[in-house]
Amino acid sequence: AFPEILQAMFQAEKSGNVDLLQSINRKYLPLIVFEQQPGVAVRKEIYRLRNIITHGHVRHPGANINKHSQTMLKDCIEHTFGDIDITKPIPVSKIL
Repeated sequence: AFPEILQAMFQAEKSGNVDLLQSINRKYLPLIVFEQQPGVAVRKEIYRLRNIITHGHVRHPGANINKHSQTMLKDCIEHTFGDIDITKPIPVSKIL
């Protein structure tokens, strides 16, 4: 749900800057791992928070994200991005 992170990692690897690649990985890994939970509910919630979709409802038989996970996700995003507006494309320079 944050292709900008993967783009920054790719650019760091392509330029041979292993230290930068590892730094980006360390900073964003908690968010990447959180997003990889089974099902689509977490990813849809991220898309909702980014204003890509209007609601994160998951159709049956999938499960929707619960309130606790929503709070944890918001906290993770705020900790990771700080005051960056995630509703707009994030410049790679801000990822670095």
